[in-house]
Amino acid sequence: MMRTSNGTELATRFAWYGPHQVWLQANSQACHLPVDPGAWAACPSQADLSRQALAGAKLAGARLAVAIAWEVDLRGADLQEADLWKADLTLAFLSGADLRGANLRGADFRGADLRGVDFRGANLREVNFGSADLRGADFRGAELAEANLAGANLAGAELAGTCSP
Repeated sequence: MMRTSNGTELATRFAWYGPHQVWLQANSQACHLPVDPGAWAACPSQADLSRQALAGAKLAGARLAVAIAWEVDLRGADLQEADLWKADLTLAFLSGADLRGANLRGADFRGADLRGVDFRGANLREVNFGSADLRGADFRGAELAEANLAGANLAGAELAGTCSP
């Protein structure tokens, strides 16, 4: 673990590279990514973010398709317009995260804590929400075709205007 200047702890796969850059290594490849604001650059597929402490991270526009992120802590993170196509977020902690307009097609959120997540306008086709906690999540305008909601807790979730042809 390492500690940033603002006290945030990051695993050794991450290192700060200047005031607005972070270095990420995944699958023996590396890329420099803007931390804040804006989108992350394209990165190696299958980045392993499992068990990383990234609560409150500014990851709008991140390109993390096919990422492996078991038990990652992204509580309150900004993931607007992020590309998490087929990402594995099993048992992840994303309560209060902003995923508006994100591409989550085929992502796996089995058993994840998704309380109060903002999914408005997101592509959630073929997403696996099996046994996920979706209490208070906002799905307005989201595409939910072929999504698996078996065993998910949807108490208080906003489903008006969702698309599921």
